[in-house]
Amino acid sequence: MNSELNSRGNQLIVLLAVVVIALALLLTAVTHLRPATTPEVQTSQPTLVAVAVLPTAVPSPSGTPTIPPTLPAPTTAAPTAAAPTAVPPTATFIPTPQPITHRVAAGEVLLGIAARYGVSVEAIVAQNGLANADAIWEGQTLLIPLTGEATAVAATAVPAPATITVTMTAVVEPTAVAPLISPPTAAAPAAWPPSLISGDLDANYPLLFTTTSGQVRLHYQPDTYPQGQMAWLAPAVDQIWAETQQALGGSLGRPIDVYLAGTWFGVNPALQGFTQSWEYRSFVLVNGAFADGETLYIIAHELTHIAATHLLGAPAATMLHEGLALHLPQPYLTQQAGYLPHTQICAAILPTTAFKTATQMSAMGYNTAGFGGHIRSFFHYTLSGCFVAYLLETYGFDAFARLYSSGDYEGVYGRSLAALDQEWQVWLAAMPVTVDGAQLAAMETAVVQTYETFLTAVAAGEPMSWDAYLRLNRARQLVHQGNFAGAEVELGRMRDDG
Repeated sequence: MNSELNSRGNQLIVLLAVVVIALALLLTAVTHLRPATTPEVQTSQPTLVAVAVLPTAVPSPSGTPTIPPTLPAPTTAAPTAAAPTAVPPTATFIPTPQPITHRVAAGEVLLGIAARYGVSVEAIVAQNGLANADAIWEGQTLLIPLTGEATAVAATAVPAPATITVTMTAVVEPTAVAPLISPPTAAAPAAWPPSLISGDLDANYPLLFTTTSGQVRLHYQPDTYPQGQMAWLAPAVDQIWAETQQALGGSLGRPIDVYLAGTWFGVNPALQGFTQSWEYRSFVLVNGAFADGETLYIIAHELTHIAATHLLGAPAATMLHEGLALHLPQPYLTQQAGYLPHTQICAAILPTTAFKTATQMSAMGYNTAGFGGHIRSFFHYTLSGCFVAYLLETYGFDAFARLYSSGDYEGVYGRSLAALDQEWQVWLAAMPVTVDGAQLAAMETAVVQTYETFLTAVAAGEPMSWDAYLRLNRARQLVHQGNFAGAEVELGRMRDDG
């Protein structure tokens, strides 16, 4: 009897175990069949906050994104910069094959129009069936082909980017001002043909170096100054491009091309830099005749054009386009080249005839009377940078980002350009002035006139003294440092050398 009971008990235990296992398998199957819960997508886009940690000697205006000169003197190896904060792209890119129209204003030339829209002269000539680049006239309507892999919407305000805090961890206190002139390690530029900004660029810039990040392709020429400087230039440009995008609150997510010209640009020997934003490429004169801080500034200035066009939209005015590109990398000039701050220059020339109002500059385009390059139109670029600095410090970056592509001062600030112009001049008048504005304007005029004479001879193919060119650049640098007596000495020696 006990044996029978034990046998039945064992059977019952086995049966219960089978039932438990079956229930467990059923529960597992139900769990796997249940659909996963979809997480809620966060779509809010808070306001951009751009904060740059700068050396205390050069404070940055409140709320103004700034690129500090975080690189050491080019004679030493550049430190490895911290990886930039990952930032989602914020610009809207829409393929737009249709060209836009441009009405030729008095005094405009095709080169300036091409520069404004970031396209080649040849593209405009072909689009309009022109006989040559000089076949334009006042009042003529031109079709501008916007080329490139993608075209940003020109008249549409860009949505506010996500919150970004830009912290530059590699900032170092400058221990000394960079040399006024970097001694060239190659022969004078006459040893290589003039540099191009259009045409067969691969033949004119046959050497290629891709930076560590893979985001910048550097093109340059053999036996010219850039070839001997790539050890510091390549990481410098890489870092500048990363910081520029961060400061403007986004990332293009694609490589750009930078052409380092070791010789004067054939189309215009006065050019220091030129950018074709829609083609994602910039050209910079790097021939050993400029202070290293100024070379870094020009590179950052041109790369700002590319980043701003694609992250903020097509600029509504040359003044805003150039003003932002001057203001953002300003510390390269003040900290590494010892130049006067741009606001100090503007405050100094405020009572002089060299001063131009924001209203006047807003009507200027790319031509010799308006924005004809830093060498020819230094005050116009500087004044534009000062006006942008005022807008950023007073009203913040978000408002300026909306203004950049719209030009709608009333809609963004609730004030007309004329009213903001007056406020800006009051702001400048309250600044302490450390240099004589009239003397600064007179010395700048003397330098520009000397440049015009020198570069006209260069364009005509006349043999020029490299030493005279170095002295001319040194004189210009001394003027921008406020050393007028030193500039006069260099101009006198330059005339003797030439």
